[in-house]
Amino acid sequence: MANTFHRIFAIIPAHNRKDVTLNCLEKLHRIRTHFSLEIIVVDDGSTDGTSDAIANGYPQVILLKGDGNLWWSGATNLGVQHALQNGADFILTLNDDVDFNDDFLLNMFTTAMENPSRIICALICHDENRDMVLSAGRYRAGFLGYKTPARYQNQPMAAITETLIDSELESGYAMLIPNAVFENIGLFDYQHFPHHMGDMDFVLRARKKGYRVIVDTRAVLFTTTGDNYLAKFFEKKSFGDSLRALFDIKSTIYLKTRLLFILRYTSPRALTPVSIGFFMLRISMFLFIKAIMPKKIVRKIALKRYG
Repeated sequence: MANTFHRIFAIIPAHNRKDVTLNCLEKLHRIRTHFSLEIIVVDDGSTDGTSDAIANGYPQVILLKGDGNLWWSGATNLGVQHALQNGADFILTLNDDVDFNDDFLLNMFTTAMENPSRIICALICHDENRDMVLSAGRYRAGFLGYKTPARYQNQPMAAITETLIDSELESGYAMLIPNAVFENIGLFDYQHFPHHMGDMDFVLRARKKGYRVIVDTRAVLFTTTGDNYLAKFFEKKSFGDSLRALFDIKSTIYLKTRLLFILRYTSPRALTPVSIGFFMLRISMFLFIKAIMPKKIVRKIALKRYG
């Protein structure tokens, strides 16, 4: 199904990784040859020449700029606002460090047309082993919903039997969002979740308003699991780095973000103090393990709980 009547805007936040961003734009350029797509890059204060390289190499890309304090949610919001003001029917959130098949967006768009008022997400696979699934959607499980396991994680793609999978939680690697969702629930919550968990909060707010979130397993993205991925973070970071990460806005375990997420989503509300106490206990146990356990043991625990 070709997109000839609907305007899709891809929003790509960028900061100081010029080559990665340019590589993403080149891959999107391939899609543009058979798909109508408008691309917005929000360069949030890069000092490595990202903006100049985009302006010179990809003049058709809409380039917006931040001051370095937008982070993921703020940068994405700036792009979304521009897109909506210019007639966007769909917003595609996209990280610049992913790879993808040429038909991934076509598959997502086709699914969106067949499933109106749905948020469509891609299947995420390991870039290091492209047949291995990283996430086919997430769900909340365990005590007070603390665990957010990924469906089919670390299983081969051949194990997936469904074309479309309902998801409770999603990361913003690639989400195709109808404009009506933003009109109904607002933008990503930059005030409370400026970087990590802004995407998950958005999805949960959308679900509360009755929007379903669907993973299209034909739309495949590939990503590396960097040191901010929880299993690798817990495995590789030193005790001191782990302690500092609790107060670093870029960190996966940034304390303020995690506590605000608990305050917003603990149910029933009366259990909020229990939920906070349980979270702090887990953090304390993690730091204790990092401080006294051999690295081999830490790695096993990290892979078992978060890998």
